Amino acid sequence: MQNQDDFTNCITDFANCFPLQRLLLNRKEPPVAATIKELWPCLFTDLFAEIHFQLLTGKPTTEFKENFESYVLRMLIYDHVTLDSATNAFKNWTAVKIIFKYFKEDYSNLFTIVEVDFDMNNMPLTHTYPFIVIIGGLPIEEHDNEDNHDDSTRKYAVVVDGITFPKVNCLVEALRVMLIVYFNINHTYPKECAHFLECIQRFFLEIYPTEGTRSNNQATVRKVLTFIKKIKKIEITEIDS
Repeated sequence: MQNQDDFTNCITDFANCFPLQRLLLNRKEPPVAATIKELWPCLFTDLFAEIHFQLLTGKPTTEFKENFESYVLRMLIYDHVTLDSATNAFKNWTAVKIIFKYFKEDYSNLFTIVEVDFDMNNMPLTHTYPFIVIIGGLPIEEHDNEDNHDDSTRKYAVVVDGITFPKVNCLVEALRVMLIVYFNINHTYPKECAHFLECIQRFFLEIYPTEGTRSNNQATVRKVLTFIKKIKKIEITEIDS
């Protein structure tokens, strides 16, 4: 009981510090990730990053994975891709590529692929914005009934300014963490992948800002809304047939 009380007090104390955190993160010249981590290291943990995000947006991210995976099959149908017996990991990755393909963006601008034994401390600073490192190579088309598929060794990690967030086992979970990071550190979406990021924010996180957008381009928003409508128009009967 004491541990539970201590935990509750810790969460309360953290939430009370939210205005101070925003004073730092909303500066005209925003601090680099190393400075943020030095002052507020808890923001680089999943729990407290999520709490900060909820205080900032008024919305949890708990349904992001379910929302994403509920539309994977529709996206595969839209792009005329059949992956009936493939693993969920490969289906999810294929859906991600379909979104990039639709907006004519290159997924390599947001994903960096490294080997399993890669030292994350040696990650080159190739991007000035948050991105995802896929550790162990891209998902390949293996099947659920195969005994030895490669999903068990693959990890994902969000990186910003050379600072790595905790590794996760799931691509969709990494996308969720990445969106949290973009919002929490007040980073605009890079033009190289603005459509993709705006799309997963609006489609699966269900955040629709009434004023402005992290992509700073209303044309981007219009294209994203068109894509979302196309996917949502695919009927369940089409999926079942």
